[in-house]
Amino acid sequence: MGITISSYTRSHANAIVSLELRASSIEDWLDKAIAMPNFSPYLKVFESFGFGSRLSVLLLIQIYPFDKFLVGGQPWVEEEIGHNDKLQLRYRSLRSFQLYLGIGYKWVQSGDKIVRTIGGSTVCRSHLYMWCFDRIAPEGNRRLQTYIGQNLGEKYDLLRRGEVKIAGKDAIIRVLYKATRLLFEELCQELLE
Repeated sequence: MGITISSYTRSHANAIVSLELRASSIEDWLDKAIAMPNFSPYLKVFESFGFGSRLSVLLLIQIYPFDKFLVGGQPWVEEEIGHNDKLQLRYRSLRSFQLYLGIGYKWVQSGDKIVRTIGGSTVCRSHLYMWCFDRIAPEGNRRLQTYIGQNLGEKYDLLRRGEVKIAGKDAIIRVLYKATRLLFEELCQELLE
């Protein structure tokens, strides 16, 4: 006795196959597009972070050209008097970079309250979150086997299993702040030499 498949199920299966073929075709086109020489320094850095082609394309859309984060060809760092009347450094270029990637803070007013919330590209943040969940959070051989992966993995382990245990989502967001800072620093090294 065979299994019968209704025409309704066949129709949905055909739609899924059609969508997968379209997605595959677009991904092939994007792989060719990012193979251009002006993207090669970016892709070299992305490779050390273990970003796949889809995340690499998304990041390039957000941060290319990198010059938009620089002032006079260098990262913008400003000195400012803080709340405690001490001189503090404000890394304006880094903060702008993180905001483009969805891992930045913004101030939102609601009634009498002004609160700090996470801001920037929600799509980019969700993809980076999944990258961290898939490549940094796992233990052992499943974790990204580069210096970056080990560095971020140790940070994640410390947050999750240290003296003060932090919930998974909050730990990942904290790791993403460090990851985007490292990404900014690596891009500065690669592009500004």
